[in-house]
Amino acid sequence: QEQLDGTYAIVEDATVVYDAEKSGLKLGETAKIRLEDYKTFTGFTRNDNHGDAQTSVILQKDASQNVLKLYYDRNKYTVTYVYDGAVPNGAPELPEVKSYMYGAPVTVAGKPTCAGYTFNGWYGFTTGTPVSGTFNMPAYNVILQGNWMADTDTKYQVWFYFERSDGTYPTEPMDNRKVERGGTTDTVVNATDVDKQDKTIEGLLYRFDADNANNVLSGTVAADGSLVLKLYFERVMADYTVHHYLKGTNMAVAEDENGSAQVGSSFKAKAQTISGMPAFKEDSAVPQNATITISSDAAKNGVTIYYAATVKLKANDASKTYDGTPLTEGGFTIVNAADLGLSDPITLSMTADSS
Repeated sequence: QEQLDGTYAIVEDATVVYDAEKSGLKLGETAKIRLEDYKTFTGFTRNDNHGDAQTSVILQKDASQNVLKLYYDRNKYTVTYVYDGAVPNGAPELPEVKSYMYGAPVTVAGKPTCAGYTFNGWYGFTTGTPVSGTFNMPAYNVILQGNWMADTDTKYQVWFYFERSDGTYPTEPMDNRKVERGGTTDTVVNATDVDKQDKTIEGLLYRFDADNANNVLSGTVAADGSLVLKLYFERVMADYTVHHYLKGTNMAVAEDENGSAQVGSSFKAKAQTISGMPAFKEDSAVPQNATITISSDAAKNGVTIYYAATVKLKANDASKTYDGTPLTEGGFTIVNAADLGLSDPITLSMTADSS
C-alpha cells in the first residue's frame, strides 16, 4: 500500500502464500493470482499499471523469485468549506478546496471574522458535529459548514439637537447629548417614545419637533457602528405681559407690553421713561416682580413695574387742624392732575405733625 510519503509498504496480514504442488503447477509454468485473492482496502485503489506490479510469474526453484505483487494507491479526497444560511456583507472568502490522502492529517481552517457578526464554528455537513484542530482524512470527501450569528450588542448612537436662541441648530451636538446604544446587526432600530419626550436643559424647556426634516428616527444597525439616529428639539415659548402701574394702584401709566420667551428662561422687564413718574427699583420697598421665570402657563407670566407720581398740591387753607381724619380733595387741589392723567379721587393721610 502507498504510504503518506509516497512510498509503498507490504501489508503483512494481507500476504497470501501459495503451495505450487497443491495447485498442480510445476517449475517453468506460469503462476497467476487467483481471482479470490484480489483484495480491497478502504481508502485505496489497486493500480494494475504500477511499474512494479506483478500479477503472474514463471515458477522457479528459488522461491524468493516466485513473488506476485499488487500495488494499491492511497486515494485522495477533498475538504470543502461552505457557509450555511445568510452570509453578511464583508464576510471573508471561503478557504479553497484542498485534496488530502486518505489518513493524512487535516488542519481545520480557523474561524473567520466579520464586523458585527460572530462565526459559530465549522461543523460536519452530515454529522453536525463541531470540528476544530486536526483530523485524519477519512475515505470520503469532507464538507465543513459554518454559519454567522448577528451580534446583539453592535453599537449605534442617538444624537439630540436643541434649538439655539437664534433659531439655528448646532452642526453636531455636544458629547453629553449623544447616547450610545446596542442593537442587533443589520436589524432596524427606532427612536423611542422616551427619546421624544420634552427635555429640560439648564432649566430651559424643549419639545421634539416632529416636522423637522433633519430627524432620523429609524435605521439599520450597521456592523461598523456608524448608524446615528437624530432628533431635533425646538424651544418651547410662552407669552408674557408687562404692566406699568402707578404705585399702589392698578392704574396703567403706560400701555401693556406683550412678547414671548422660552419656558424656563429668566425674563426681566424694563421700566419705561415716563415724565414725572420714576419707576421703583426692583430692590426697593415697593413690592414688584420685574424679574420672573417664564412659565408654560402664560397666565403666570405677568410682570409689573410700579411708578411713583410727583403730585403738585395746592392747599385751600393755610392751615388745618389735625383731627385724625384723612384729607380728601376739597381741602386741596391737584395742580398737575391733567399732566399725570389722574382722574380718580385722591386721599391724603395726615399725622399730628403733618405740615
